[in-house]
Amino acid sequence: MIVVDGGSSGGTHVVLSNFGFQRPSPLTPHPSRRLLAAPKGRASQMNAGAMQAKGEWLLFLHADTILPDGAIRQLNDMEADQSIQAGGFMHQFSGDDWRLRLISCLDNFRCVRSRIIYGDQALFVRRTLFNQLGGFPNRPFLEDVAFCEKLIKETGHYRCPQVHQDGHLAQLCPRPSHYSPCGVPSACVATNICSRCSMNLASRPI
Repeated sequence: MIVVDGGSSGGTHVVLSNFGFQRPSPLTPHPSRRLLAAPKGRASQMNAGAMQAKGEWLLFLHADTILPDGAIRQLNDMEADQSIQAGGFMHQFSGDDWRLRLISCLDNFRCVRSRIIYGDQALFVRRTLFNQLGGFPNRPFLEDVAFCEKLIKETGHYRCPQVHQDGHLAQLCPRPSHYSPCGVPSACVATNICSRCSMNLASRPI
């Protein structure tokens, strides 16, 4: 497990050290719980972690997102199936507000239709394929969307498995604490629309 810190000042290192995370050193060059540092930015931090990873799968997990039980075991079970090159999990907020459930439902519908996996869906991809595609584009936002678009373009098709847990579709649980109760739908929708528009405008040649 690799945690990449982007220069936080809220005691992250202390918290992680309490859970056994440590920086690589000559005495422990490859600890099972590694703490790395990288320039601030999701793309920069995730690429830095990927460079140090050695496993077959790379799984990118945001700090405010919880994996369902059995997720790692499911990935291990899929390792031998070379038809599965990348994927992600269905989205579900941990809150019980109906507006949060609606947003998750719409997000999952979008994902199934577009095959674009957002960062809070714990994208996983085979390490060799990730390296072949050059990792996440070095951009300030929507690096996950840009990577998935490149993944689809370069591979033509990739299988996005539905990971199940005890007969039910396994779901991630991002915490909704950064949304105000009265502005959940508008905040999510407006942010996504503005971000995609900005991304499309930035990619157009002048």
